[in-house]
Amino acid sequence: MPNNNKTKKVGYSEKTTMPPLGIISIGSYLKMHGYEVDYLDLFACSMKKSEFLNYVSDFNPDIIGISSYTENFNVVIKLTELIKNAFPKIIIILGGPHVTFCPDEALEHSTVDFVSRGEGEMTFVELLEALNYNTLKLEEIDGLSFRNKNGDIVHTNNRKFIVKLDSLPWGDMNLKKKEIYNIKQLIITSRGCPGRCIYCASSALSGNKYRMRSAENVFSEIYYKYKYKGERYFAFLDDTFTANRNRLNQFCELIKKHKLDIVWRCDSRTDILSYEMIDNMYDAGCTSVHIGIESGSQEVINKINKNISLQKSEDLLAYMSNKGMQVMCSFIIGHHCDTKDTIRLTIDLARKFKNNYGAVVGIGVNTPFPGTTLYEERDKLGVKLESTNWSTYDLVQPVISTKYLTREELQEIFYEMQELM
Repeated sequence: MPNNNKTKKVGYSEKTTMPPLGIISIGSYLKMHGYEVDYLDLFACSMKKSEFLNYVSDFNPDIIGISSYTENFNVVIKLTELIKNAFPKIIIILGGPHVTFCPDEALEHSTVDFVSRGEGEMTFVELLEALNYNTLKLEEIDGLSFRNKNGDIVHTNNRKFIVKLDSLPWGDMNLKKKEIYNIKQLIITSRGCPGRCIYCASSALSGNKYRMRSAENVFSEIYYKYKYKGERYFAFLDDTFTANRNRLNQFCELIKKHKLDIVWRCDSRTDILSYEMIDNMYDAGCTSVHIGIESGSQEVINKINKNISLQKSEDLLAYMSNKGMQVMCSFIIGHHCDTKDTIRLTIDLARKFKNNYGAVVGIGVNTPFPGTTLYEERDKLGVKLESTNWSTYDLVQPVISTKYLTREELQEIFYEMQELM
């Protein structure tokens, strides 16, 4: 029997016009368990405060869940204050990468009732059951942080990661103002990443475990949306869609076997990718691949634990370019071991990839997000935090200085690279 409680999921993003897939997954899981759910991406909708409050009043939710990243944490807290001032009885739960690693910081704010650490699907359902039916004590819900009756912050045991991702429902994309999004059919088919790059929190978020949906499960979602929704363009947002070669080949063979006329793109790593895989992906409709290169210095790449070969990376880029595929490459400046000379190598390589292979180049400033090795071991790496304002952690504004470069020098170099690109 459907549950009458209403649960509101609010997404906020300052970086991109892509649907908030994390809260969509949680919301879909809640719907599967009989809860009434609505989604709202405040970036996509660009609501005024009065419009937002009217929207909340009309839906009248019991709980509002908000996804928090480091760069939007301050805004999220302001949002919780806005909600609590207008609707003090609404329960607010925060989730997402930032509060997973910094739950105490979130719970220092009285407007935050709960923090869901890590994967939120099961935590959210169990919390609702505990609040509605007293079936569980809060202390028995894994992955939850909250203040007890004495005001002390309590962290329950970490929740075990969901291994059988095929058991989760497909993401319900029934979003408000869906037409705002650049790409409407975004799909995540795995969680985690086999890489251990020191600037990335993916492995820490996933407990160093890479899990994936089966090729058949992924194909079924694609096939349904293709045949019954008329969708042809898909983007896979896995950290590394190609991590498992067998699954990738099975998926591509299913696409070709059923003659689906689709176009898709994904993220990969050049230590995993091969010419054979590229051929199979291309024949199955893949037209674009994003690859993280991160530096033009092999020495720097080794020190940041990226573990790719620049020569192999260039060979693969050239191969994809010759096939007519679009290649997107990301670079980072300001690694803990970067010097002006190594950054010059990065600039030169980025320009080469752009000019010789038509690569779309993206450049960011090294940013120590909570949960990354870079953040946790910053003193050991000779990295100094020059800003503790989370709003500046946007990959554009330098927030660190290193043994070799000041914050001001990094900003100057970043502007130079933007002009060159």
